[in-house]
Amino acid sequence: MHGIHLPVVIGGGVDLSRFDLNLLLVFDAVMRERSVLRASRTLNLTQSAVSHALGRLRQLLDDDLFLRDPSGMRPTPRAETLAVPVAEALALLRVGLAPSAFDPAAAELTFTLAASDYVTVALLPHFLAALRSQAPGVTLRIFPLGRLDLAMQMDNGRVDIAISWFETLPPRFRRMELVSDRETIVAPPDHPLTQGPLTLERLLATPHIAVDLTGLDEAGESGFIDERGLKRRTRIERLSGEHAVPLAMTETPPTLTVPNYLIVPDLVMASGMIATLPRRLAEAACHQHNLVLLDPPFDYPPIRLDAIWHEMTDASAAHVWLRELLVEAVAQAAPALPR
Repeated sequence: MHGIHLPVVIGGGVDLSRFDLNLLLVFDAVMRERSVLRASRTLNLTQSAVSHALGRLRQLLDDDLFLRDPSGMRPTPRAETLAVPVAEALALLRVGLAPSAFDPAAAELTFTLAASDYVTVALLPHFLAALRSQAPGVTLRIFPLGRLDLAMQMDNGRVDIAISWFETLPPRFRRMELVSDRETIVAPPDHPLTQGPLTLERLLATPHIAVDLTGLDEAGESGFIDERGLKRRTRIERLSGEHAVPLAMTETPPTLTVPNYLIVPDLVMASGMIATLPRRLAEAACHQHNLVLLDPPFDYPPIRLDAIWHEMTDASAAHVWLRELLVEAVAQAAPALPR
């Protein structure tokens, strides 16, 4: 590996004049992939070359950096400390060295979006069509939004844009609103709630299916995950008057909790339970699965879907183009969706 040498000395006595920048590329890839094999594929290198580079880096930093365990390559505390600074430095270099102008028709690169299955189905088809038309050489990857390390993945440049509903953002992230939606209830056609007035008491006493995008309990009772200053909602809340009643705190907690939206209609039909879904998805489910849409006995606040990105890519010509294309595609998609 032929390196780029920087005549600088940094803390800890590491002389960058003898430091091969490609070693940091290897470190970053192994940190992200937690596997020498996957890192070698990402870098288009042999496993032997990656292992050799890790050996050199371990010697320079006097630390094992990664230890093998059943799940793959587990980073040491020193590697965890280095991960974000290294990823941010490499991301800044990529942005700084990128062309000042962006020609989508000639571009050959990959963008990664973090999005739920709801966003993927409701909003991304128009975006993908526009992407294929304007930039046929650009590859799009969808990252699972339910991952608990979203902030880290955006810090290290692995995720370019995340689309979800966010409460607060750390200063290093930017946001723009894409679209808003409302929550509604879906039920089988013969469900008792389809007969007579739908009251709050009847609703809260009914077994239901809940969607928690992580599939875990890290969000606690609030329905939010706060990781490194990025606070995002992972599940829907029911409202009672002026007070939010999280699904996990109702008189009858969810009979079933699932990590995505698209499996909910089939489960509603199979189980006879009800579920709460974004209205666009709920109306499509009613059309495709013979379900009944029920308006809740109180108003849900609208769900505001935001696109967020890291400040490191704020001025990148390629990323500016990508965000503009996303806004245009969503504007075309949203009016065509059921209201």
